[in-house]
Amino acid sequence: MQSIIPPSSSMSLSTVFVNNFSPLTPPFSRSLNIITDDDQVYDNYVPTTNDPGNKLFIIAVFICLGSLTVLPFAVTAGRRRIRVKQQQANRRENGESQDEITERGHDGPHHTQLSGWQRIRHWYVSILHAIVDSLVMWRHAHHETQVHNGMIHEARASVANIPQANIPQNINVGSSDSNDALNITYGGERNENTGVSIESFEIEPSSDNVDINNDNDNNQENRGNQNKGIIRPLGQYIITLAKYDNESQRILRLAIPFMTNNLIKTLSDLILLAIISQSLGTDSMIAFAMVEVIVGVSSSFMMGWIETVNSLGAMAQGAENYELVGKYLQIAILTYVICEVPMAFIWGFSMHNIILLFGFDENTANISKGYVWVFMADRIMFGILQAFIDFLGLIDRERLGMVFSCSCDLSKVALVAIVLKANEDTTLTIVGLTMLANTCLFVFLTIVISSCKQLTRPYEYGMIGELSFRDRGVVKALVKTGLPLAVGGLLAYAEWEILTIFAAVLGPAEAATWAILGFVWDVFESTTEAIGDAAEVRCAYQLGKGRPEMAKLSAYKSMLLSLVAASIITTVFLLLNGYLPEWLTTDETIQEMLIELFPLIGLGNLTMTVGMVCWALIGAQARYQLATAINLACSLLITVPLGAVFTVWLRIDLQGLTFSIVVGYVICALIMAIVLLVSDWDALSKNIRERVANGDIDIESCSTDASGLYGAYDWDELPADVQAAALLLGYTKNIWNQDKEPNEAEKSWQELTPDQQAAANVLGYDEDMWNSDGSVPGGKRKSGSNYDSVSSDDDDAMPDDKRYSDTQETASYDHLDWDELPPEVQKAAEKLGFHEDSWDDDEEPEECDKDWNQLSEEERDAARVLGYDERRWNSD
Repeated sequence: MQSIIPPSSSMSLSTVFVNNFSPLTPPFSRSLNIITDDDQVYDNYVPTTNDPGNKLFIIAVFICLGSLTVLPFAVTAGRRRIRVKQQQANRRENGESQDEITERGHDGPHHTQLSGWQRIRHWYVSILHAIVDSLVMWRHAHHETQVHNGMIHEARASVANIPQANIPQNINVGSSDSNDALNITYGGERNENTGVSIESFEIEPSSDNVDINNDNDNNQENRGNQNKGIIRPLGQYIITLAKYDNESQRILRLAIPFMTNNLIKTLSDLILLAIISQSLGTDSMIAFAMVEVIVGVSSSFMMGWIETVNSLGAMAQGAENYELVGKYLQIAILTYVICEVPMAFIWGFSMHNIILLFGFDENTANISKGYVWVFMADRIMFGILQAFIDFLGLIDRERLGMVFSCSCDLSKVALVAIVLKANEDTTLTIVGLTMLANTCLFVFLTIVISSCKQLTRPYEYGMIGELSFRDRGVVKALVKTGLPLAVGGLLAYAEWEILTIFAAVLGPAEAATWAILGFVWDVFESTTEAIGDAAEVRCAYQLGKGRPEMAKLSAYKSMLLSLVAASIITTVFLLLNGYLPEWLTTDETIQEMLIELFPLIGLGNLTMTVGMVCWALIGAQARYQLATAINLACSLLITVPLGAVFTVWLRIDLQGLTFSIVVGYVICALIMAIVLLVSDWDALSKNIRERVANGDIDIESCSTDASGLYGAYDWDELPADVQAAALLLGYTKNIWNQDKEPNEAEKSWQELTPDQQAAANVLGYDEDMWNSDGSVPGGKRKSGSNYDSVSSDDDDAMPDDKRYSDTQETASYDHLDWDELPPEVQKAAEKLGFHEDSWDDDEEPEECDKDWNQLSEEERDAARVLGYDERRWNSD
C-alpha cells in the first residue's frame, strides 16, 4: 500500500532509508486529526510496511519445535565426541605412537612471519576476545552483588538435600548402626559416630530419596524390555526434577528476593510510562521513552565505573582493607560524575535534532529537549544511589540496600502520580524534577541512615578522609577494571539500540512502539535474571563443595522452574492482551501495533528465559567466556542481520524485528542447553575446587555456624529432637532464625558437657569438625557483626571502641542501636551502667573498667547476658 500523503518538510532518517533502499513505497508522513498540539496522535498514520499476518509467528513456533527435536540428537553427538576426546587423552597418557608425535610436531608453533591474511585474522580474533572479556566482566559485576549475597546466604545453610519428612522423629544421628538413621557420607571418609565429614555428597538409604543416576531395585526387576528401561527412568527423573524438595525450596528462597527487587524496579518504570501517557499525552510519553532509550547509550557505558564498587570493592572487603573499600567507593562516584556531566551537555544540546532524525515531530522534539536536562541530573544522582546500595551489599547489608532501592522506585511512582493529579498544567519537565527530587532524597537518606547505624564507620577515612585520585594505584586499578566493564555494558545495550534504529527506519510510530516495548521487555528480563542468579548461586555452590550430581540436579531443576515461571508470566501477559496496550498509551495506532506483537513477545519470553538461565548455569561452571561468546555470536550473526533484512530490505513491520529476537533466543537457548547437557560435571567440579584451593575463585565454605547440618531450615521446620539438641547448645528460636550463635558455640569440644556433645552430634558435628570449623580461628567462633572479620590488631580498620568485642553475643549487640536490643539485653546493659545515649554513642561506663572480681553478683549476671565470662571480661 502506498501513501498519498506528502512527505514532511524535515528530512528524517526513515525518509533517507526509504528513498535509497526500499523498492516498495515512497516516504510517509504523520497526519493529525486533532487541532491541539498537546495530544497529537497517529490516528491517520499511514504505514509504509508490509504486514506478514501470523506467518512469522507460525514460523517461529516451528523453529522452536525444531530446536526441541534437534536437541536430543545434538546432545548424543556431543557426548559421543567427548568420549572420543577422553579416549584419545587416555591413549596419550599411556604413550603416543610415533605418527602422533610427528603429527603433533608438525602442528606445533612455528616462529615464521605471518602473512597479511594471517595477521588480519590474528587481529580479528584478538578484538573478539577483548569484546567477549568486556562482556564477561560487565555481566560479572552487574550481577555480583546478588550472586555474592546469595552465596553468603547459602554458606550459612546446609546444602544437604534432606527434606524434613525423611528424618524420623526418633532419629539417632550419632548411631551408625540404627536402621532409621540417615547416614550421610562425604568423600568416603565417613565418621562412624555422625556419618558426616566434608567432601563430596552421597546419601545412603532413605526411602524417599531418589538416585538420579540409577533406577531402584523394583524398577530393575520390572524392566520387561529396552523401551521400558529407557522411559521409566526418564519419567522418574522428570518427577524428581519436579518434586518440591529442599533443593527447590533453596532455589525459590534465593529467587524470590531477587525477583521482588527486580520486578519493583521494572514495573515501576512501566507504570510511570503509563501514568505519563494517560496524563500528559502521546508526545510526552514518546519523549519520556525515547530520551531514556537514547541516553541509555552513554549511561550503560558510564555505569561501568559504578560497577567497580562490586568487583574491586569485594576484593578489598575480602582482604579486610576497609580503607581501600572506601577509596574505591569515592573514586568510582567521582569518576562517574565527572564523565556524566559532559554527556549531559552533549545530550542536552543535541537531543532536539536526534528526535527529529528519528522521524518525530517538532513538538515531541521540544518536549525532549527540555526533559533531557532534568533526566541527566536524575541519572547522575541514581548512579550515586546505586553505588551506595552496592556498598551496602558488600558489607552484608543487602536487605537494607534492597529496602532503599525498592522504596525509591515506589515513592517515585507515587510522587509523580500526586503531582500530575494536583496540577493539570504539569509538563514532562516538572515530572522529571519530581523524580530528581525523589532520587536526591533517597541518596540523602541512604547516606544518613547508614552513618547513623555506624555501617560506614570503618570505611569513612577512605571515603572522605582524603582525595583518592592522589593514590595512583587505586586510580590505575579503577581504570583497568572500569573500562572493560563500561565497554561490556555498552555492548550489552547495543543490540536493543541497533534494533531501535531499525524500528525508526520503519517510521516514527514504529519507533515509539518499539520504545514502549522495551519497558515491557524489561519486566520479562527482570524475572529471568532473578531465576538465573538463584540458579547460578545454587549450582556454583554445589560444584564448589564437590557435589557434581547435586549441581546437575540443581541446574536441571532451575531450568524446569524457569520454564514454568516463564509460562505463567506469559499466560498472564497474553490474558492482559486487551487491556495492557490501553493502559500504556491512548494512541490507537500504537495500541494496534503492540497487540500484533504480543504473541511473538510471549514466545520470545519463553525462549529468552531458558536461554538466559542456561547462560547463568554455564557461568556457574566457571565458563563465563563460553557463555558470553555464544550469546554475542547469536546476537551479531542472527538477531541483528535478520532485523536488518526484515526492516531495510523486506520492509516488514515490527513483527519482523520481534521475530529476529525470538529466532536469536531460540538458537542461543539451543546451543547453551546442549553445552549444559553434555557437561562433564565431575570434571567441572574438580576444576572449580582446584581453583578455589588456589584462591582463583571465592566460594564461601558451608556450615559457618554451629547450626551445622540443619542450617538451611527455620526453627519451626526442625524436627523435635533437633530443636531439643539446639536448645542444649544455647539456641533459641530468635537466635537460630537470625543466624546468630549462642555462647556455647565459642567453646571448644572439651568445654562442652556430655549432653552438649551429644547435641552437637545431632546437629552433625564430631570433635574434629567442631574444633576445626572454618569459622573458628584459634578454637573460637567469629562474631556476626560487621567487624567480625577484622583482626584485633588492625588499628586502621577497626574503631578502638569496637575492638574489645570478642564474643558472638556482644558483637552481635554492638552493631545494634538501643531500640533494636531485646528487652532482657537492655536491662542487663542498664545494670552495667549503660543507657540509651551512652550505648548509641559507644561510650563505656565505669563498670567496664572493673575486674570480674570487683563486679557485684548482679553485674556478673548482666555481663553473662551480654556474652561475657570471667576470662573474657578480664582479657578485655
